[in-house]
Amino acid sequence: MMLTLRDLELMRHIGMETSLVAAGRRAGMAAPSATNRLNRIEEIVGESLVIRSGRRFELTPAGKIVAASATLIADELRRMNELLQGRQRHGRQTLRLACSDTVLIGELPAVLGEFLEAHPAIDVAVVSGDFDAVAALVASGEADLALFPHPPAGHGLRSIPYRLERICLIVPDGHELARRPGAIALADALPYDFVSTHHDLRLTKYIADHAPESLLVRSRVTVDTLAAQAEIIARSRLGIGVTVESIARQAARTYPVKMIPLADKWARLDFHLLAKNLDNLGEVASLFAQHIKSRVA
Repeated sequence: MMLTLRDLELMRHIGMETSLVAAGRRAGMAAPSATNRLNRIEEIVGESLVIRSGRRFELTPAGKIVAASATLIADELRRMNELLQGRQRHGRQTLRLACSDTVLIGELPAVLGEFLEAHPAIDVAVVSGDFDAVAALVASGEADLALFPHPPAGHGLRSIPYRLERICLIVPDGHELARRPGAIALADALPYDFVSTHHDLRLTKYIADHAPESLLVRSRVTVDTLAAQAEIIARSRLGIGVTVESIARQAARTYPVKMIPLADKWARLDFHLLAKNLDNLGEVASLFAQHIKSRVA
């Protein structure tokens, strides 16, 4: 017997997950089906492919070989399908882009507008999420590129910084801090109520890791996105917030709010372009990478 494409699809996801349930879910299989299929694959290969520890597992050396080969085969099949679909759509191609929520509501609309105007035969499919979700999409080949602020190491991705973003305060017009000139330290804002973002948000994690004083922030409202934070600050005036300059500027064009730079050394973010292999991008991904790097050069 030989391994089928369905077998390889499961092994590809096993290589990216730490539980068979999660891998099966990504492959569109129920847990019992994924277990039976993995047993069948191991029978065909003649070796154990995973070491089980409760509900979690890790790949054996043979399992790593099968998972890596499955990923390469899946990537080639996906590339072939994209080429065929491009021919069927009269030469149109699609860029699959993943990004953080910060990028999505901040700079991405302007970047995409310029890119699509310069390349009318290219379409873009965008998905946003936290870093683990974004990294998984790029690692699996489901996204060509990702844009993310201050990404953590790991996940087998290559990254290069492409621009600097400043972290700042956003306050309602008329707030006491809005009348202070210049930049301030986060510590100077601690006496005031905050509209904070959820601790799972990457920006929130970054600030907590680099600014111990952020743990002293008094949060009256907690929201799950930076866009919701800006709107609540402007419309309810329940507090101030920490955000990034691109979002603060965008909010100031719509709402009666003011951006205040933070003077703290940690108040900067390097935004990165991420890919599985930056030296071997497809045609469309290469065009976008060149565009976004030249835009901020």
